[in-house]
Amino acid sequence: MATFEDVIGYDHQKQELKTICDILKDPVKYKAVGVRSPHALMIYGAPGLGKTLMAKALIEESGRKCFCCKKSRSDEDFNQEIRDTFQHASAQAPSIVFLDDMDKFAEDNLRSDNNKEEFATIQSCMEDVRDIDVFVLATANDIENIPDSLMRPGRFGRKMFVGVPSDEDFLKISEHFLEKVKTAGGISPEFVTRLLAGRSPAVLEEAVNEAGISAGFRGDGIITKNDITEAILNVVYNMREQYYSEGSKTDPEQRRLVAYHEAGHAVVALEENRPISIISIIGSGDKGGVCMTPGSERYKLYKEDVESTVRILLGGRASVETLLGRKEQGVIADFDSAAELLRVCCEKAVMYGFGYGYDLGDWDRRGSAKRKDTVGDKIYYLMEEYYHSACRIVEKNKAFVKAIADELIEKSYLTFEDVDRIRAGLSTDIDKIA
Repeated sequence: MATFEDVIGYDHQKQELKTICDILKDPVKYKAVGVRSPHALMIYGAPGLGKTLMAKALIEESGRKCFCCKKSRSDEDFNQEIRDTFQHASAQAPSIVFLDDMDKFAEDNLRSDNNKEEFATIQSCMEDVRDIDVFVLATANDIENIPDSLMRPGRFGRKMFVGVPSDEDFLKISEHFLEKVKTAGGISPEFVTRLLAGRSPAVLEEAVNEAGISAGFRGDGIITKNDITEAILNVVYNMREQYYSEGSKTDPEQRRLVAYHEAGHAVVALEENRPISIISIIGSGDKGGVCMTPGSERYKLYKEDVESTVRILLGGRASVETLLGRKEQGVIADFDSAAELLRVCCEKAVMYGFGYGYDLGDWDRRGSAKRKDTVGDKIYYLMEEYYHSACRIVEKNKAFVKAIADELIEKSYLTFEDVDRIRAGLSTDIDKIA
């Protein structure tokens, strides 16, 4: 079982877990203050962030006997399993009932239906153990799928959110996983954090393991920067060099188009002061390549963030059309993402200052068609404006775009270190000319 020492980073969450653990281990101390022990805790957040590890650490540190329940049977059998789990926990109190992935307990758990039998069973069982020293611990990815009647105070009123680790925590987690493997010089926690910041610890763990497999197969057992980079492309985007389309490899023009496309994304991102981690022209599915920008979820707070994101999305096409004079077709996903972001801002988020803020919800049907047309016209206007802005950035930095594209054609992928080297080289050349 895990302990709190196994949870790397997440200091605030660990402090809350330690407080609950102290209450469970020594309830008399808290009764003397006149307070009661909490009945339950819900740990929630996106997959791969360590929620189950935190729950197991709490269980282990509390010293209580635990009775686990996770969806593995058909509905009626599973409802009986929930009842049996609570009954066993009651018989051996003080104890813990652990409901892992509770939002998955109901197969069709729409929030509008608060009478899902699995949730109703949990609610009933929690009432049955209210006066018994049974602590109910649960994890979930999305608590929006759980009825309000279960999430209210007195049931799962105490909730702990687990988000993507901060850069500081990610650095500690990177160091933890790198300590377990043999690495070549230059692979530091800082290097790995720059490549994967904003991703989950599960992605990091899998990438390090995949890199180790490559090193083991090669025979030397030493993980290189290329091993790490290729593993990240595989884990995050399912991009493997050996599976890359032979047609794309041997078609110089297609390779050149993808290289300029991804270089355009990268240069516009850097012009917008957004960090990049990896640029690749290795294809997978409908992706010709990728430009990874770590921590992109953090850039959604202001209108300027939205504008930057749209320019970056349009930077690929801007590069191909501005520098190669080609009308590119492989940008549907970029355009869809940009248009959808602007649609949300124009319809919902009047605070962004795009001039509309119409809520086209079910509550207001009056004039909706006209409003939709108006918002659509606004989106077309904004897309055109930001596209031309991206074209100007590409034109201003065309030597930088070309240099990145040339190396991509040769090497298939580049890290931020390669891009920094290319930019430094261009600056040196300009200084020499001057």
